[in-house]
Order: sequence, then C-alpha cells, then structure tokens
Amino acid sequence: MQDVPKPYHRQFLLTFGEVDWARILYFPNLFHICHSTLEAWFAEQSGQHYAVILSERRIGFPTVHIAADFVKPMPYGITLDIAMHVTRLGSSSVSLTYLVRAVGETAIRARVRHVVACVDMEAFSAIPLPTDLRDAFARFLAPIPESGGG
Repeated sequence: MQDVPKPYHRQFLLTFGEVDWARILYFPNLFHICHSTLEAWFAEQSGQHYAVILSERRIGFPTVHIAADFVKPMPYGITLDIAMHVTRLGSSSVSLTYLVRAVGETAIRARVRHVVACVDMEAFSAIPLPTDLRDAFARFLAPIPESGGG
C-alpha cells in the first residue's frame, strides 16, 4: 500500500501585532503567515533556507496569484495550525492551498489558494523548477480531500 502524501504543517501563535481593532487576525497578516509557512517548508523540507535560495542560487518564488476565504474569525491568542498542500506542479510554477485551523479543531477558519512562479532573480523571468526543489514539492503533491481535510 502506497503512502498518501500529507500536507506540511506549521503552527503559529497569533500575537497582539497580528490582530486588528476587532481583535481578529488582520487580513494581510494571513498572507504573511502563509508565506512564513512556505519559508519554513523550504528550510525543513528542501534542506535550504529560503534566503540561501534567493541570494546564492538566485532563484525566487514570487506570488502570481493569491485568494483567500475567511470562514471563521481568528482571534488574538489562539494558535493556528497551517496545513500547506501542494496541489499542482507546473514546469515553472507551484500551486499551494493552505488550510488554516485552530490547534485542536477540525473546522477550517481560512483557506488560501496561492500560486508562485519559479524565477531567475537576475532576469526576473520564469525558469523551470530545479530538480531538487521539484522533488521536494512533489513529496507533498496531493489533491485536497472533499472534506477539506489536512
């Protein structure tokens, strides 16, 4: 029996600086949390810190599309569990979906669909995903279950 790929998980405590006057996650900070999750994935799963990929390999992954659904408030003081799913690998792009829950809960609080392009940082033009990074992303490539699990 083949193992089903699992999403990459990261936890994030919502601090005072991430919330707005309504005492819930300020919407731009959700995108920051997702990008921080991707940066952590690079360090833990590709074996290379994102700063090294940018500065030494001269490869970047800028956002080319992002959309979010806010389903349930994310108040100050809760710890979020971010499940990062790789949903598609293109020749020079990666599609990701982040399912955001509070730790210990099954209900989704937010869903973020994010597409990044692989670019040469000198020319800032698309390049094919390097084999090592493609292989690392491929370990997490799986459709999201209909139930939104992850």
